[in-house]
Amino acid sequence: MRSPFITQRVISYGEPFCDREEEIGKILESASRGEAVCLLSLRRYGKSSLMNQVLGKLRRQNWVTLQLDLMNIFSLDAFVERLEAEYASALSYTERVWTRAREAATGMRPRMEVDPLSGKPSVTIDLLGPQSSAESRLLNVLRAVIALPEKTGAPVCLAMDEFQQIASFGPGSQIEGVIRSVFQYRPDTFFPFFLGSRRHALRLMFENESAPFYRSARVLSLGPLPAAAFEIFMVDQFKKTLDLDIPDRIAAATHRLFGGHPHAMNRTASYLWTSLCGNRDLSSVVELWKNRVIEIIQEESGYYEVVSQNIARYAMNVLHRIAVAGIVHEPYSAAFAKSCGLTPGQIQNALRILRKEEKVAEDEQGISLLDPIEAICLRMIGASDEAGREALGRLLEEIAVMV
Repeated sequence: MRSPFITQRVISYGEPFCDREEEIGKILESASRGEAVCLLSLRRYGKSSLMNQVLGKLRRQNWVTLQLDLMNIFSLDAFVERLEAEYASALSYTERVWTRAREAATGMRPRMEVDPLSGKPSVTIDLLGPQSSAESRLLNVLRAVIALPEKTGAPVCLAMDEFQQIASFGPGSQIEGVIRSVFQYRPDTFFPFFLGSRRHALRLMFENESAPFYRSARVLSLGPLPAAAFEIFMVDQFKKTLDLDIPDRIAAATHRLFGGHPHAMNRTASYLWTSLCGNRDLSSVVELWKNRVIEIIQEESGYYEVVSQNIARYAMNVLHRIAVAGIVHEPYSAAFAKSCGLTPGQIQNALRILRKEEKVAEDEQGISLLDPIEAICLRMIGASDEAGREALGRLLEEIAVMV
């Protein structure tokens, strides 16, 4: 058997997927109107898996779907090539042949020569190199892509994951301007779907009045998984696959501990499923769950060290203080600055950095960490392995009692 709790890869359409019905419904609603959508998400919150669910549902409704992951695309030329390949894949075989023939024809130039000895004329064909810039090629392929509904006789969705990457392809917002200039003339049967994990960058692209994409898409945020949905999903999957009645409080405690973070909760459920797969004894399931959670938190600490290594040390010190406090009600106060060993001006700079790196959230209550797993990991900093284990054990016991 294979664990129904999929980790370390994107979840495909048709595989066990927890909830997100509200978000999927909103996206499909926009798709039916041809209204562009921009989906913002923290890292490892399942946006790419959600995208697969949306595209799968659209394909079942006879949509043509094009999909690009810009995470590993680092130049405009590479972006255009990938987009051209997706466009070609959407066409029928006959249309692809004619398209390539037309492209080849535009790259040929006839040349007539006369043999100086015999006086006989001859004609040769010179193959021309690319005559257009990457921007011109992008303009042409985008125009072809938005015309796909007419060519295919079906509505078309173009999904671009990690869309904020296009800002690195050219100077200023030039590439954004090219895309916007074409997409504003798209038919209602063409649905642009933008996704990204750099929420700050994407908000600047779609909510800044001076940006080319300003108000050109419906902006949605992917938040934590709802408690009830995850608890039902976890309990149901154990029952379906292992015929085990996992205690409800285990699922509830998992959600409470990780604050609805999909990645951490799925890993916990997967580790527990693997442990119980061979020996389906639930007598020590609470202790087993605690041990698995501790392992996960210790492993996750290494991940956050890597992704935070380029952040200024004083800013990470402020982040640690916020994590310990849970929420800082007066982050700009002299008292908080003093507790961090910094000046109020340094606190302002640190918070500016942390907001840009999407480490913190601020509301009327104060400032807190965005990522609940990172908050737990930061609280363990400075503690020995044994002390950290004891602290986590107490935390888990408190959560188990609360739920």
